[in-house]
Amino acid sequence: NKTTATPKRLIATSYQRFAVLLDSTHNYYSGGRGSSHTLPSTYTDNYYPTAVDAQQNIFCDSSMHWMDTGNDLELTGSRFYTYDGNNKVIKFTIRDFAEMIYEPTYGSNGLISTVAISDTFGGTTMEPKSRMEYEYNAQNKRIKDSTISISTSSVQARTFYNRDANGNLLEFETSYFYNGTWHTSSRMSYTYDANNRMTSSASAFDMGAGVTNFFKDSFVYAGTNVMQPITRITQLWDNVDLEWDNETLVATTLNAQNLADSEVSCSWAGAAWDTLDRMVYHYDANNLLQYTDGFRYIANTFEANPYDHNYYYYEDYFPTGTTNTSAAKEDVIIYPNPATEAITVKGTVGNSIHIYALNGALMHT
Repeated sequence: NKTTATPKRLIATSYQRFAVLLDSTHNYYSGGRGSSHTLPSTYTDNYYPTAVDAQQNIFCDSSMHWMDTGNDLELTGSRFYTYDGNNKVIKFTIRDFAEMIYEPTYGSNGLISTVAISDTFGGTTMEPKSRMEYEYNAQNKRIKDSTISISTSSVQARTFYNRDANGNLLEFETSYFYNGTWHTSSRMSYTYDANNRMTSSASAFDMGAGVTNFFKDSFVYAGTNVMQPITRITQLWDNVDLEWDNETLVATTLNAQNLADSEVSCSWAGAAWDTLDRMVYHYDANNLLQYTDGFRYIANTFEANPYDHNYYYYEDYFPTGTTNTSAAKEDVIIYPNPATEAITVKGTVGNSIHIYALNGALMHT
């Protein structure tokens, strides 16, 4: 049943600087789970079930990260996943300087309803320390979560989420309960354009003297349907002048597939942007990132030879739910192929049809 477009999943990444291997990450899979990638950030295993929107792009069983600590590569962190029959994470373990275990449960809407959190902080044995409970609106968007202490059964912290009519997150504010009073600890706010793309993200924290601004990212896009920003400016808050000060700028050029082709990074030099380096992206015929080259900007020009590289490695795999098309083709007709939003199925198909994404996630029954 192998086709000409066999799915590929990310199995490893590595980073070299001046021809020295500095770190490497390996992903290990079982069954038909894989990975899916659209933006540069989706090539990193950054899943957290307690995040506002827990996006998972790498459906591995485990991932291991090695880093050069001065003598040789050493294992510095690892992640482990356990999935249910619908490829939803039911146990997520992180091991680095300590160990944390997240155990999500799901409601009738298919979204996370609670997360039990265990850890070994403070030299304790692995045991449940807290539990997060989530609340959603009619559009299945999170509007509140609460962190409850297992030992005292009391609410320790809570976060409220404010959204616009399109479901975009406008602001969320986190508070903690101390001495019988709720205290705001942090606040995040966002703005969007007419195409529901984020145009700014700003944070504020209580550093001991009340909540104050901290950093802000601003984004500019090309066209109306390109999700990769072409400009990102990061600013830091000046508590003296009470204004945002420029910090860094990343200018991105896109290729014909609207993927990042190159990025130029700059720092603010007081009156103008000072160019630092450029990163060039290289893809294969399936638009999968193969490697990046970094070029330093010295004496008003980019060096001819790259000084660092990121490499990405893949393997072929067969997603869960792949059917024997040679046996079914006389009974079932599915069109169009490829499809974007809808498909039509005709023929004798039995009692049910299960539709899976390439990463193995069950999309529809």
